[in-house]
Amino acid sequence: MIQSETLAERAERIESKLAAEEYRRKGYKITRRPKLDFFPSLRPDFVASKDGDNRVVEVKSRSSLLGNEKLIQLAEIVYDRPDWSLDLRLIGEPESLETPKSAKSFGVNEIVDKLSEAEAIYQHALPQPAFLIAWAACEAAIRHLMEINGVNNEKITATTHLFDQATYHGIVSRDDYFQLLDAAAYRNAFVHGFKVEEFDTELVSELIQATQNIVEAIGQGPIADENDDYGDFWPSNR
Repeated sequence: MIQSETLAERAERIESKLAAEEYRRKGYKITRRPKLDFFPSLRPDFVASKDGDNRVVEVKSRSSLLGNEKLIQLAEIVYDRPDWSLDLRLIGEPESLETPKSAKSFGVNEIVDKLSEAEAIYQHALPQPAFLIAWAACEAAIRHLMEINGVNNEKITATTHLFDQATYHGIVSRDDYFQLLDAAAYRNAFVHGFKVEEFDTELVSELIQATQNIVEAIGQGPIADENDDYGDFWPSNR
């Protein structure tokens, strides 16, 4: 009998694919599940190689790290090998955010209203508040687009898990995924009380435009084929 994968295993699989794509974008050659001559008892998620730089990449959730002696041994062996390194990607468990019981995701009309609000605030030279309002609208729009495509989205989930799922199902493109992750770093800084000196205010208008494009995609209905997607929502390539 084939056992169904756990949420943690699914998160690891999705994140591994996205990590490999990130390395490819940087010019690395990817070898999936290779047999390492110096440590044959463990097959890592992949090895990324470029110009003599070889990186053993493992994507793990916190729960799967418990008692993982082989990974500890691998780290010790790789440490002593020239031109090799271990890239351990630690991901959080997919879980719902702590919200009031009455919390509900914005509907399409509310998303549009929030974008108008963000634009008005942005025009008054208040880019950070505008960015946060646009960000809330963007997450809600992605959840809505996932819902109409039949992706299980019953709970309000953490941001990175939301993006992972949307990208895995072809609802958000790989390019948009990395743009959103870059933008998420600013969101995290702002909401947790950090000052960001290098914030490019143009990011606000790009986020608003990307969300407007997602709203338009919502109006188009679900994607026709599981191998198709909506293309790129983000208006520029940073």
